[in-house]
This record gives sequence, structure tokens and C-alpha cells, in this order.
Amino acid sequence: QAEDPQSFQLFLEEKKRKLNEILPDLKDIEKLGTTRRSASVYQGLKGLQTAYNDVLVSHKPGEEYYFLQIETKFTTDEKIKLFFRNYHLKREEKGIKVKGLASIETKEFVGNVFKGMKNVTVRFYEEFMPTGLVIYKNKLMTLDFSGIPTAFVIESDSIANAYRQFFEQKWKESYLVKK
Repeated sequence: QAEDPQSFQLFLEEKKRKLNEILPDLKDIEKLGTTRRSASVYQGLKGLQTAYNDVLVSHKPGEEYYFLQIETKFTTDEKIKLFFRNYHLKREEKGIKVKGLASIETKEFVGNVFKGMKNVTVRFYEEFMPTGLVIYKNKLMTLDFSGIPTAFVIESDSIANAYRQFFEQKWKESYLVKK
């Protein structure tokens, strides 16, 4: 026996009313999904490699990210030099561009790391600035080389955008050193 069409219509109206009740909550959940925030910690050279691999897989050829170079006192460590040289060779091979700010004291280190690479521009500064930062996509990586090398990666649109603006302002104030 067929159901009365009016009872079906009442059923649908009730479902619609319930949907309208929860719709604001669903929209709030959707907003949370678009503004994802997280933090991760990577330790040791293998951990750094994992963190830096995220930079590589997050970018397509021709895309660009920014860095502020590590503390001057760590630029003499051969393992660290080799790590950054190898990473930037992979980055160069993938065609990812990078802009960096570095202390003028590290001009030789920077020259060795980026020797022969074309997808890189580094400018120098003389005043104190935060060091060991990588700003890419919606992430900020902070590096700590005292003790066990550690990368802290924060995923946050607002934090990444604030540091990006900081970088761009300092970029305008810094200078390019001719080879």
C-alpha cells in the first residue's frame, strides 16, 4: 500500500528544519578546516631532512619561499654545510626559487652553499635579526642548532603571513653583495 504523499512531505519538512538548526555549526566546522593550525618538532639531521623535504614537496617549479639564515656560529660545522648544500641542490633541481637574508659575516658560507645555483637571491644585513627561519606556504620553520639540531614547524596562515611581511620589509632594507 502506498504512503500518503502528504506524510512524505511532512517528513521532508522535518528533515529540512533539523538541517537548518545544525547548519550554523556545520559552517563553523568548515571554517576550522580551512584555517588548520598545527606544530611539529623534528630532531637530528634526519629530522631536519624530513622538515626540509616538506618544503620541497609543498612547492611546484617556479614557486618561491623565504629564509633567514642560521646563526653565524653554526656555519663553520661541516655537517651543517653539507646538509644545506645537498638540500639546495635538490631544491635547484626541482626549480624552486628562494630568497634569503643572511648576516654579512656569513658571505663565504652562503657563497659555498649556493655556488653555481641560479634560483636563489640572497641579500645581507648587518643588524641583529632572528635567524634560522624558513617561511613557506602557510608554514614557519624555526631552526635550533644548539645541541641536537631541531626544526619546529608551525602551520598557521596568520603566523606565516606575519613573518612573510617581516621578511619582505627587511628585504627592502638589506643589500645585495656582488660576487
